[in-house]
Amino acid sequence: TMPVKLPRMIHFDITTALRAAFVLLVFPFSCFPQSAEKWITLPQEQWPTIALTNHVYFRNGDRYIHPSFNYAGTAFLIDNGDDTLAVTAKHVLWVARNKKTNKVQINSDLARWIMKPKGNSPDSVVVDKLLNEDSTEVLEGVSSTILERDWLVFSIKSSSPKIQPLKPRYTTVKSGEVVYIIGHPYNGSTVQVYESKILRKLGTDILVEQLPDKPMSGVSGSPLIDSNGFVIGVFSSASTDAVTGKGVYVLTSTEYLKDVLNKKRNLN
Repeated sequence: TMPVKLPRMIHFDITTALRAAFVLLVFPFSCFPQSAEKWITLPQEQWPTIALTNHVYFRNGDRYIHPSFNYAGTAFLIDNGDDTLAVTAKHVLWVARNKKTNKVQINSDLARWIMKPKGNSPDSVVVDKLLNEDSTEVLEGVSSTILERDWLVFSIKSSSPKIQPLKPRYTTVKSGEVVYIIGHPYNGSTVQVYESKILRKLGTDILVEQLPDKPMSGVSGSPLIDSNGFVIGVFSSASTDAVTGKGVYVLTSTEYLKDVLNKKRNLN
């Protein structure tokens, strides 16, 4: 039997396809840059509604630990490719406290959790269940480490179409990247956009240059957004950089969020 010789063009196509498959195996899709979201190219005053405020009510009447709190930090939506979820900082449970437990455990006692923009906007999100609830994770005390995984991730019952979900970015962040924090400080009448730069990554945290004389109380749970409009972290706290001695914002990266969405076992 005579061997069959492939035409040169077909041989080239097969070789090219194999090389492409090898590239995708070694460098998965997440390594390639994401195209910028259209809204990020607009003037900031034309950006869609992103930041929301948390309004939390428990069945036993618990709401906030201090009567001066009208809401518990900032929240936002994410688009994980399959559905839309709601997120905020885990430590907002220090404010919106279910006094029945000192664990990250609220589903059975939650009456309702509503997220909405500050003001008289009719838009809102109705939360369903906390997806990363953990009856073994301590909320407060010397053994608590929730700031290392400062994300609460919820399924939702409904969401107003005018609220813009953010797509997560999981690729490595770099020093000097321009970023935006969009939040609702308690003493502000409207949403605030804070533009800053990444200093560096520290473990699962992202350190961002602190902006002097900017109100940040109430901004916990705000999204950290890159210059293309993708969320790369959630606002956790303010601290002092051990290297420079300067003030920094500490934001928990999307690494933990990815673990939650992938339903990783033993998250905490």
